[in-house]
Amino acid sequence: MQSPQNTYVDLKGFFPFEPTNDQDQLLRKLAVYLSIRRIQPEVMIVKGYAGTGKTTLLKSVVAVHKKHTRKVKLMAPTGRAAKVLSGATGFPANTIHRSLYRPKVSSGGAATFVLANNPNKNTTFIVDEAGLISTQRDRSLGDHSLLEDLLQYVFEDASNHLILVGDPAQLPPVGQPQSPALSSEFFANQMGIPATEHTLRQVTRQALDSYILKNATMLRELIEADSSDSPVFEAGGDLTRVEDGYQLQEIFEQLYTGDSSGNTMVVRSNKKANKYNQGIRGRIKFQEERISAGDQFMVVKNNYFWLPESSQMGFIANGEIGEIRSIRNNHERYGFTFCEATVAFVDYPKQEAIDVILNLSALDSESPALSGAQSNSLYEQMMAKYSYRGSKGKIYESVKNDPYFNALQIKFSYVITCHKSQGGQWEHVVVEHPYLPDGPSPIYYKWLYTAMTRATTKVYLVGFPEAWFEGVSLKS
Repeated sequence: MQSPQNTYVDLKGFFPFEPTNDQDQLLRKLAVYLSIRRIQPEVMIVKGYAGTGKTTLLKSVVAVHKKHTRKVKLMAPTGRAAKVLSGATGFPANTIHRSLYRPKVSSGGAATFVLANNPNKNTTFIVDEAGLISTQRDRSLGDHSLLEDLLQYVFEDASNHLILVGDPAQLPPVGQPQSPALSSEFFANQMGIPATEHTLRQVTRQALDSYILKNATMLRELIEADSSDSPVFEAGGDLTRVEDGYQLQEIFEQLYTGDSSGNTMVVRSNKKANKYNQGIRGRIKFQEERISAGDQFMVVKNNYFWLPESSQMGFIANGEIGEIRSIRNNHERYGFTFCEATVAFVDYPKQEAIDVILNLSALDSESPALSGAQSNSLYEQMMAKYSYRGSKGKIYESVKNDPYFNALQIKFSYVITCHKSQGGQWEHVVVEHPYLPDGPSPIYYKWLYTAMTRATTKVYLVGFPEAWFEGVSLKS
């Protein structure tokens, strides 16, 4: 293992430009963290706002490991985030679930995860978009939390390193006020694990050429100040204010005619997303059927039935983006609408298209997936269907292998909610200003910051107050 000074020289050597003071301090902290042979767990937290160079830093860390043939494993909470991480570093990345767990079906027919053994020693685990990792108990994880299991897995051998990377201005996990995985206090006080953290605040000179990042920085400052003051946007370049419905129609036609997999729109609710999705399908894509070949969709519930564990994806995760290749045999059963389909997943080009059964009832639901009542109804009908098998064990076995019970739940992905967009990137992102009866707030600014920073090429702001754009320019 190298000395901290030599590791720092390597890290800086792989930086493509002279690091800012902010970045240089982080490189020195990382050099120390990576150069210590550990006998006790310790976490390194790297927080960085949009445009501060987190991605460049990760490339440097991975390059140093490759140079010295040190083991490194890259992970992210979602498939799309793992793809972004892999593309940025030139190194394979997997979802956290794919890395940590093996699926198992419980006696009640529900799919659960079993934490796998970690064979790695002296290995650096890097988790991007770590702000999405929750501490809420999850029945599918054996009533553990994802963060709890991540720590147990990584530090099964104390010689391993864990670097958690995330943006503190983004939305926290659903149902949590803050992102625990980005808090050294949480690790020290709740987990008994020391953690070193560093926050990149200085936006790089290259990033200041982007209006997306200029305006994201403005929102970040409001978030840090815990302010509800009205924002002041500077439109131009890669950020456009959409002024009326005619302009929005033109933008929709540009983005959603033909292949639109690189584009999305972010709204506040599933109800609004459903409305826009149907409008785009009917008026732009001229699709009159409930679902058609060529439709783009997002998986809204984990599914372990249609892919073998040995496949590239391992299982079909909540949040995966796919495309309908063909549709067959629409039919009603058990009070739901189903169809047979051939689907492909855009973030896994090496994964062959697969045949599945889709449960279309989730398409129109105002909840994130099938409601609890709908899921219970389907389960009860399945139990009744196989009651002739006698013993509970045989009934459960039949239910868990029934393709209708395991039908893939999806929603159209032309327009999605902000929480569904987290961890992903699209070339063009349309953001609709939501109804704010109490005016703007810091949590709204986190929502807006998260939505805007999903775009790599262009952001379109729809329905935002004119006063938020008037007369004031941001300092460059």
